Amino acid sequence: LASEVLGESCCSPDGVPDKCNEVNRLEAALDKVHRLESGPDDGGLAFSDIRKLIDKKIPICARIQWPNGEGHFVVISGYRWTKDKKEFVEISDSWHEDSIIPFDEFKQAYQGAGRPDGGGIWSHTYRVKS
Repeated sequence: LASEVLGESCCSPDGVPDKCNEVNRLEAALDKVHRLESGPDDGGLAFSDIRKLIDKKIPICARIQWPNGEGHFVVISGYRWTKDKKEFVEISDSWHEDSIIPFDEFKQAYQGAGRPDGGGIWSHTYRVKS
């Protein structure tokens, strides 16, 4: 996929060439595999919208904006509710371990524990086709 998006040969028995480890737009990759429904849309989704999409087996792609302005993409792959109605999201992340975290923490302080900058915010949403 990186080869197609970047127009470079990114497959090598010696590992990924530096030229293929590039910052890029998620919609370019999703469009190449014909999975982009819409996006990027500013901001996040309501928990009720997440539930509806996940219940239909549709993951949600999210852009996290770090305090320094850089971005990172993750996937909301599930959700959970506690008996007392606390909301959690299951996050698949290529940089950090996959996690189950409180929904409010994901929206406003992703990976913020122990960081002086407070972590990242959910800045954009990408809807994928089912």
